[in-house]
Amino acid sequence: MPHKLVAIAGSTRQASLHKQFIAAAAHEAERLGLDAAVVDLSDYPMPLYDGDLEDAEGVPEAAVALRDLIAEADVVLIASPEYNGGYTAVLKNAIDWVTRVEKQVFQRPTVLAAASPGRGGGAMGLAGLRTTLEHMGVHVVDEISVQGAGPGFADRPVVRDLVRSSLVEALAAQELAIAG
Repeated sequence: MPHKLVAIAGSTRQASLHKQFIAAAAHEAERLGLDAAVVDLSDYPMPLYDGDLEDAEGVPEAAVALRDLIAEADVVLIASPEYNGGYTAVLKNAIDWVTRVEKQVFQRPTVLAAASPGRGGGAMGLAGLRTTLEHMGVHVVDEISVQGAGPGFADRPVVRDLVRSSLVEALAAQELAIAG
């Protein structure tokens, strides 16, 4: 049975650079022999997390479905834009709801990625995301930050090479976790 990558875009914008990123990651994963699932958070609508809402209505079906998909993954890639120095609210909300279903579901080798037209490449947003995930016990294997990104950036050979290298590293970490 092939390993599975779940690639999540932290943006719901139609023309998102991060949706381009996860599409490229899925392509590279398939070239490596992995099954790949691409997650568009628009397909998993969830209200803003609220403990009272959870008590009254339970966890949204979308959170359970997303948890189920992530639970099948050997490796996770999360590509998120940087908004005002942090990662996106829609991604944070999804993490909060999904972990209400199963706290440890994200605990698998994870690659973080960001792309930006600017010189920062989204790195500040990744720092916050890394902090959140590591607090939850996630093994962040690698970070990819692409500066000067625009339409078609994910098809650049250098970007594809970075993605492929990170996925190989994440697979090795996953194999070590199984063996250990």
